[in-house]
Amino acid sequence: MQEKILILDFGSQYTELIAKRIRKLRVYSEVKPFDYSFELIKKDYEAGVLKGIILSGGPNSIYDSEALLCDLAILDLPVPILGICYGMQLLADHFGAKVLRSDTREYGKAELFINAGFQNDKNSLFYGIKLGTENDDENAEIGVPQPYEGTVAERASSRLRRTNDRSVLRVHEDHEDDENAEIGVPQQCDERAISVWMSHCDYVSELESVSVLNDFKISARTANTAIAAFEDTTRKLYGVQFHPEVTHSEFGTEILGNFILNICNCSQNWDMQSFINDQIESIRNTVGEQKVLLALSGGVDSSTLAFLLKEAIGDQLICMFIDHGFMRKNEPEELMQSFQRDFGIQILYINAKEKFMNALAGVSDPEQKRKIIGREFIYIFQEEVAKLKAPAFALSAASISSDSENAELVMHKQCSEMEIKFLAQGTLYSDLIESSGVRIDSKTGKRVAASIKSHHNVGGLPDDLKFTLIEPLRTLFKDEVRELAKALAVPEYIVRRHPFPGPGLAIRVLGELTEDKLKMVADSDFIVREELIKANAYDSVWQIFTAVLPVKSVGVMGDKRTYAHPIVLRAVTSEDAMTADWARMSYELLAKISNRIINEVDGVNRVVYDITSKPPATIEWE
Repeated sequence: MQEKILILDFGSQYTELIAKRIRKLRVYSEVKPFDYSFELIKKDYEAGVLKGIILSGGPNSIYDSEALLCDLAILDLPVPILGICYGMQLLADHFGAKVLRSDTREYGKAELFINAGFQNDKNSLFYGIKLGTENDDENAEIGVPQPYEGTVAERASSRLRRTNDRSVLRVHEDHEDDENAEIGVPQQCDERAISVWMSHCDYVSELESVSVLNDFKISARTANTAIAAFEDTTRKLYGVQFHPEVTHSEFGTEILGNFILNICNCSQNWDMQSFINDQIESIRNTVGEQKVLLALSGGVDSSTLAFLLKEAIGDQLICMFIDHGFMRKNEPEELMQSFQRDFGIQILYINAKEKFMNALAGVSDPEQKRKIIGREFIYIFQEEVAKLKAPAFALSAASISSDSENAELVMHKQCSEMEIKFLAQGTLYSDLIESSGVRIDSKTGKRVAASIKSHHNVGGLPDDLKFTLIEPLRTLFKDEVRELAKALAVPEYIVRRHPFPGPGLAIRVLGELTEDKLKMVADSDFIVREELIKANAYDSVWQIFTAVLPVKSVGVMGDKRTYAHPIVLRAVTSEDAMTADWARMSYELLAKISNRIINEVDGVNRVVYDITSKPPATIEWE
């Protein structure tokens, strides 16, 4: 069975990142709510698959009445446990330490001073993290921190002192005797710090925790937090106040790697080929000889799932593509031709453009647009599924009209009856985390019911469709789906495709949607992508698109005054879309894009470039 690391989620915004970082080490990780059943955890341990547990951060305070607690029986299992931020405070509180509100909050980057003695201990989180040291007088003058050893109790005589804006931990002179040397009171020498990401306003008080944390040793601190990391290597219990999973934390991967590989002794045997083999076997055992219906959108997720299902069950797969009219220019035609002709996958094409446009008439609120599109998708999907009880329909790829704007895909009756019992969805692990994960009310600190996310490929299905649902990608993150796509030989142009919202171009026309504005954003988007590919710059950005604003501005074209719409160009760089920065594109490329849009797109006389990061902005405008 597959080894795994269990992550108990206490509501941290970074929980998903923890899972991703672990999987990058080729170790399978799983996220569950903080109150996940201990019996199920114990069952995994007894089966030999549970190798370690991580307690995530969270917005609550451990001393509040609404504090979130897991079943602390997990501490009786002989598996390593790492607490991050709130998770560390939970461990400290359980063992009797005092967690207090800090007068000085730490958000963002902070310097972490690591006890040099832990860098050679293979059972430490900081093993092998070699920091440069300086031993000259100049560094002593500017306050280079001193190392420290010993348990929390042995550190009771220490105090924090600020020198040149840095915190220096020094030992009282009255403790510099042979007795203290024996119990590990630190000797003075130089040490350097690393930069880590902090996000907390509570801390484990050193002086308040002296008598109860004798088995824990302090392995790191910051200027404002005397206990920024502690370790009990005998019981394999660890806590860090910072977030090693965030890319801003230096050596974050190494710190997590030490816990996963050295302390938990995980085998690095989780890869895409083993995933493919397991899923193909599972799909075949589940489906048997039955047909499977997949709602295909043409994006990376549903396309990859189509390839996986094709590999597993061949012609038993039937795809349904509902064209709402809001895809990128020419994409519906390209999708139909490539999947039918090149990949040999059957597709039922549903032209629903008119229905969607009628439903959105007069609607300008972005959230209303999304809800209406999701609702219409469900209605149309239900209608088409009902038709599958009658003589089935299939598509002839040769029936695509050459006019891409008015392409009509003709359906031809098949002779046989089609009874479909299984529905496949491209649900990802991030969808499941968002749907079933922990949500905390920022005002009350109480847990609130999770709102179920409507997945873009089916729009959120009703309970009475009477399908058996299969979700082969439900344990994968987005970047892992791309890895899977490559392993399945999905064409590169699909794998590399930029993220695209489920509502499509409808939310890139700000305000009320009209045919003219939809054409503006489709044509301008096509130009942008074409120029980016010509400049070999497509892969240099995470996402790029255009949006039409619901305003007009004055311009001059052909010696005549114009009053037309501006187009916003938005390009961002990112690793996971949780944060993003605006792309520093060359002026020459921006000029080409602007010039083409102005000259080729009717109704536009101005192009502006969005230079806002996320946060504070979102990537999409609606």
